[in-house]
Amino acid sequence: MANNSISLLELNQKIKQGIEGLFPFPVWVVAEISELNVRNHCYLELVERDESTDRIVAKSRAMIWSYTYNLLKPYFETSTGYELSAGLKVMVQVEVQHSELYGLSLSIKDIDPNYTLGDMQRRKQQIIQQLKDEGILEMNKSLEFPLVPKNIAVVSSEKAAGYQDFIEQLTSNDSGFKFHIQLFPAMMQGEQARFTIMQALENIYCYEEVFDVVVIIRGGGAVSDLSCFDDYELAAHVAQFPLPILTGIGHDKDVSIVDEVAHLALKTPTAVAAYLVNSFESRELEIFSMIESFAVAINNHLDEQQDLISGYYNSLKYTLPSLLKETKQELATIAKDLNYILQDKLSFAINRQEHLKQKLQYALKHQKVKECEQIAYLERKLVHRTQQYLTKKEDDINHKMQLMELVSPQKILERGYSITIFDGKVVKDATKLTKDDEITTQLAKGKIKATIK
Repeated sequence: MANNSISLLELNQKIKQGIEGLFPFPVWVVAEISELNVRNHCYLELVERDESTDRIVAKSRAMIWSYTYNLLKPYFETSTGYELSAGLKVMVQVEVQHSELYGLSLSIKDIDPNYTLGDMQRRKQQIIQQLKDEGILEMNKSLEFPLVPKNIAVVSSEKAAGYQDFIEQLTSNDSGFKFHIQLFPAMMQGEQARFTIMQALENIYCYEEVFDVVVIIRGGGAVSDLSCFDDYELAAHVAQFPLPILTGIGHDKDVSIVDEVAHLALKTPTAVAAYLVNSFESRELEIFSMIESFAVAINNHLDEQQDLISGYYNSLKYTLPSLLKETKQELATIAKDLNYILQDKLSFAINRQEHLKQKLQYALKHQKVKECEQIAYLERKLVHRTQQYLTKKEDDINHKMQLMELVSPQKILERGYSITIFDGKVVKDATKLTKDDEITTQLAKGKIKATIK
C-alpha cells in the first residue's frame, strides 16, 4: 500500500496536467462578481447562484493581470456605463489554471460588456413585469396632477449640483411665481441610496396633506450611479406613493425603473423646475382666458339687457296712458264692489255678535245655578265627612287611654307585682346587690324596707 503512494506535489502536478489537458484553450464563462479587489492586479471571486433560491452553487477565484485589467476596465465601463464592481453579472474569457501551491484559479483574458448590458436589461424587464402583475405599475401615473403645484417636497442631496440648479430655476422664474419647497435629504448614489430615498418618502408621507407633489432629483453621473433607481423595493414605494412624483435623475440615455413608475419622468432637475413653472403659467393663461371670456359674456349680456329695457321703455311710452286709464276704471269698480261686500260683512257681523251675546248670557245664568247646587252638595258632604272623622278620632283616643290605664304602674302593682328600688333606682339584676344594701319594695298598697344579709 505504501509503495503505491505519491507526494502531494505529484498529485497537484497530475491535477494540473489533467485540467490543462481538458481546457487547452480559453473558455467563456458566465458568473457573478461577488468580490473584487485591486492591488496592482485585480483579484475577484466569481460565483453562480441558483435562480430560484439565490443560493450559491459554485465559486471560484479569478484574477486579471494589471496590464490586462488596465485595458479591460475602461473598455467595459465605456461600453456599459457601469463600473466593474461586485454584484455585476459578467461573461468573461478565462484560462483555467492550477498551481501546485495555490490550487485552481481562473485568469481573465477578455470580457463581453454586451452580456452585462443584456442581463441588466433582462432584470429590469423582470422587475417591471412584476410591478405590472401586482397592479401597481401605473398607480402613481393615474393620480390627478394638481392645477397649481405650489408646495413641493424634494428628495435629493443638499450638496448636489442638480438640487442647486433646481432651486435656482424654480425661485428665479421670470413670472415671479412663489413656491414652497422642503428638502428631505437622501443619498442619491451608492449602496445606501435606495434606503435613504425610501426613508425620505416615508417622512414626506407623514405630511402628505401639506404637499402637492414630490420631486426626486440628482445631478449627472455615470450610468452605474443610477443602479439604485432600478431597485424593485424603491420602485414599489414610488409607484404606490399617494402624491404625484416627478423625477429628474439627470441621464439622457437610460430610463430607470423609478422613471417608469413615476407620474412624470423628466431628464434633468432643471427640466423638472421648468415643468412646474410651466404648470403655473398654463394655469395663469387659463385664468386670464376665463376672465376675458367672462368679461365678453358680461358685456354681451349687458347689451342684450339694455336693448330689452329700451324696447320695454318704448312700448310703455305709448301704452302707459291708456293702461293707466283702464287701471283707474278697474280700481273704481273694485272699490264699489268692495264697499257692498264690506257692508254685507259688517251687517252679518253685528247680527252674529248680538246672537252670541244672548247665548252667552243664557249660558252664564245656567252655569251659575249649576255651580250653586254643586257648592251646596259639597258643603253637605264636607259636614258629614268631618263628623265621621271626628267620631273616629274620638274612638281612637278612648281606646288608647284604656290601653294606657292597663299598663300603668299602679295597675301592674294591683295585679300582685312589686318594684324593688335601691339607691333611687329600680333593681333589674339581683347579682348587682351586695351585703348590707338597703332596698325598698313598692307594693300596690304600702312599701317594705329590707337589708341584704
